[in-house]
Amino acid sequence: MAGYEEAVRVTDEAGNLIRTGDDGSLPLQAVQKGELEGSLVAGQVLKVSLPMGEIDLRGVKEGGEGEEGEQGVGAVDAARLQYEVRVYGRNKQVAQGYAGRVKVSLRPLSETSGASGAVGTAEEAGGGLELVVEEPPRPAELKVKVVVRGALPAAARVDLESGYGLVKVVDLGGPPVVRNGYGPTGLGRLAGDWSVEVDYSALLVDGIAGDLEMRGDYSEANVSHVGGDLTIRSDYKDIRVADVRGDGIGGDVRASSSYGDLRLAGLRRNVEIEAKFANVDLGFTAPPDHCFRLRSRYGSIADDLSVTEERSAGSCEKLRQGVAGRGQYRVSVETDVWEAPARNR
Repeated sequence: MAGYEEAVRVTDEAGNLIRTGDDGSLPLQAVQKGELEGSLVAGQVLKVSLPMGEIDLRGVKEGGEGEEGEQGVGAVDAARLQYEVRVYGRNKQVAQGYAGRVKVSLRPLSETSGASGAVGTAEEAGGGLELVVEEPPRPAELKVKVVVRGALPAAARVDLESGYGLVKVVDLGGPPVVRNGYGPTGLGRLAGDWSVEVDYSALLVDGIAGDLEMRGDYSEANVSHVGGDLTIRSDYKDIRVADVRGDGIGGDVRASSSYGDLRLAGLRRNVEIEAKFANVDLGFTAPPDHCFRLRSRYGSIADDLSVTEERSAGSCEKLRQGVAGRGQYRVSVETDVWEAPARNR
């Protein structure tokens, strides 16, 4: 889960550059560090929402190791978190004084606030914890970034939101919700179904046991090893789905995309794609067992099929249809792309 690259330059209202890793416009002047622990069992939710910061969480199975290799009950029935409050500014004394007044705590996730999105309310999710950051009124010359790392029970769930910063989650269960505005997002070795929303954020996914629903614009996404259905809603984002582990996408694929390329490999079941101003590249596991209908306008759809017949469907349009095997699954692709040469693999 490495190799993330920043894709966006973000500035504040004064035009100062803000990087998702560190505030490039101001020097780091103060850091407050601490550790938190709270009861969190299977099925419960940890909610974290940071305007600017980093979230790095991993799951620990029963009998596994806790933080830094320690065995302990807290590793499997509690959330163990480490946090840093980083304060940037021109005046070190002002920054240090402010850092000491920021309070970070874990509180029970109330039924009224709940967990958002697919996770549902706290009552539906069985309760949980919320990371709360309490800041006093902040001097205009200061910037604050909160970094959260730690371990949770592998069967716990998460509701994560970051405005600016890295989000990384491994070895946890679903259904959770992950939202990231600016910054790299990495997900790996995850159980259950997952919902991810990323804008201006590079997304790397390697291993979802269940369904994956991803939404986002402006950047790129690399997805591999999805055990269930894959749903993509994206504009201005290049999407790559690879069959790196030999078993590709176990379920159906539904994609709606504009102004970004779709490259899908390891396809097994039903595929439905609607794309505008996007190049589409399809790769199927052998032997295919599909009924195909591929319509392209002002361009072409690249694939590794040899059973389709192409004919004109109107001005600047092409229609390719065919059946492979028994035609058990359906492939429907409609795209309006700029000219891209077809290829045979």
